[in-house]
Amino acid sequence: MSPPWAHPTKVGYRDSARVGNVGGEIIARTVQICRTHAMPHQPLSVKIFFCCAVAIFGLGGIGILRMAFTELARVFRRKKHLVKLPGRIISIEKERRYRAGSSDGSKTTSSYWMYYFPIIVFTRPDGQPAHFRSELGEHHRIRRNMLGIEIPPPPPKFEQGQEVAVFFDPAGEIKPCLAVGWSLWFTGIGMLVAGSLFLIVTILMCVFGGPKVFA
Repeated sequence: MSPPWAHPTKVGYRDSARVGNVGGEIIARTVQICRTHAMPHQPLSVKIFFCCAVAIFGLGGIGILRMAFTELARVFRRKKHLVKLPGRIISIEKERRYRAGSSDGSKTTSSYWMYYFPIIVFTRPDGQPAHFRSELGEHHRIRRNMLGIEIPPPPPKFEQGQEVAVFFDPAGEIKPCLAVGWSLWFTGIGMLVAGSLFLIVTILMCVFGGPKVFA
C-alpha cells in the first residue's frame, strides 16, 4: 500500500472536501448568527419607536448645530465692538451636581462634583453698575476616604474681591463675560460639540440599528 504522500492529488481533494465542509458549516452558523442579531419580523411599535428616536436625535442635532453656528457668527461679528472693562468678584456661588455614570455591578463611575461660579460686578460705559454670573467656573470631584466620609474639595482659584477683566457688548447682543482667551467662544463651541454628538449617534443608529430593526 502506497503512502498518502504518493498520491498528492487524492490527498488534496480529500482535504479540500474537508475544508469545504468546515467552511460551509462556518458560513451557515455565521448566517444563523446574523439572522439572530438582525432580529427579523420586528413589531410595528418597535419600528415606529426607532424612527422617532432617529428623528429626535437627527433633528435635535441639526437644531443645536444651527444655534451653534448662529452663536459663533454673532461672536465673530460683534467681537471688534466689545469693550474691555475692569470688574471685581463679589461672591462665588457653589453648586453640588451629580454626574451619572456606568456601573458593572461592582464599580460605578457616578460621582458628585462641586462647581464654583464667580459673581462679577462692573461699571458700564454709561456709568451704570451691572453684575453677572460667569459660566466659566471651576469644578472638582467630591471624593471619599476609606471610611466613606467626604473629603472637602479644594477651594476655587477665584477669590472674593479679586480684580478681573470683563468683555461688555454695548449693543447687548453678547452677554458680559470674563475677558479670557476662549470665553467668547465657549457657548458656541459647546453647542457645536453637542450637536455633532447628536448627529454621530443618529448615524450610528441608522448604520447599525436600521438593518436589525427593518431586516
